[in-house]
Amino acid sequence: MYWQPKRQENAKRHLLALTNFLKSPANGDEGWRLASTPDFADPFFSIRVAYHYVVRRNKSLLAHLKGRAEREVESHPYSGLFSAKPDGGRTYRFPTRYVWDLLYNGFTSGRDGEIDETAQLIAFLLFAGGSRLSELFHVWVNDLQWIDDLPLIFLHHPREGRVHHKGRNLNRVEFLESQTRIPRNKRQKRGHAGFKGLAGELDGAQLIWLPIDILQEELGKRLRHYLAVTRPRIMRLRRAKGLPDHNYLFVGSGKMFGNNTNAIGEPYTIEAFRSAWKAAIGRVSNLRDDPNLTVAKRKGTTPHGARHFYGTFLKTIGCDGEIIAECMHHKSPFSHLRYTQLMPSEINEILEGKEASPSSSDFMKRSVSEAVAAQSRRYSFH
Repeated sequence: MYWQPKRQENAKRHLLALTNFLKSPANGDEGWRLASTPDFADPFFSIRVAYHYVVRRNKSLLAHLKGRAEREVESHPYSGLFSAKPDGGRTYRFPTRYVWDLLYNGFTSGRDGEIDETAQLIAFLLFAGGSRLSELFHVWVNDLQWIDDLPLIFLHHPREGRVHHKGRNLNRVEFLESQTRIPRNKRQKRGHAGFKGLAGELDGAQLIWLPIDILQEELGKRLRHYLAVTRPRIMRLRRAKGLPDHNYLFVGSGKMFGNNTNAIGEPYTIEAFRSAWKAAIGRVSNLRDDPNLTVAKRKGTTPHGARHFYGTFLKTIGCDGEIIAECMHHKSPFSHLRYTQLMPSEINEILEGKEASPSSSDFMKRSVSEAVAAQSRRYSFH
């Protein structure tokens, strides 16, 4: 499964839970009698019993020799809980023709021309670095480093990532506890940000930018502006209200963008970004006069569609699977395959003997570079 080893305390907790599970009455026929009595009211016990039954039936030594008629019995009420996970179906990347309009025009309010800089910058990172959305909400200010003018962002495990603080080496959960905070993947509801896990998460997994010079320059310029101007301005307003500082890079401005808002200076939330993203897609839809451009997984227009765009782009410039898996920080060497699927129209072009439109690396890099250069001239900070 390519999972990282568990911490000792977590391993002990899981082992204890497994031991209690195996020692439960479900391991004997008495368990069935208890679960079926009218006075028994523990649904979790019933589920354990059902699970035990399904495993014992399907994994027994001679299960493969049992006749089909014998196995076609009435299903157990809980058997659906343990059925095989269905295939997720085709995945879709963000439509290339709308990427640059989204990045440069989508996050600008039509009423006053104000730019939602935090949401716009996160969108840039999704396309340029191919990260999962939730990973960016765990980034701290000191996770951003520079080599000359090139920005480097390192993704760390929200609990186990290492921090050097006042001469001590701590993990992040220990540091956050000293600030009366908890990791965002352990928070409930507002402020929560999940974490699926990625290769290199303990030492810091570096985001690898798409190999487009003008895009990297534009990203570096915007990150510098956010770090030197935007975030300090917001945090000064936060401190003026008597609120404490924190380490998270992306912060809410306290203004309403889309249909959601963040308290001023609070760590930016996924809910606020999704609202801003939806509003941005709506603006691009109006700009391009395309009423079919809406946020939908099947259209590739969710934030995760940017990760599919990133993976497909790497494939079109000739990267092999090992390189793509490394850039996308997959623990499994096969996970990248889902992110490099060809669209039906591209498959048709190949079958007709033509070169698929996104398969020419020179063409794609040139078109992307020209688009970014044109937009950056229009929306320069200079």
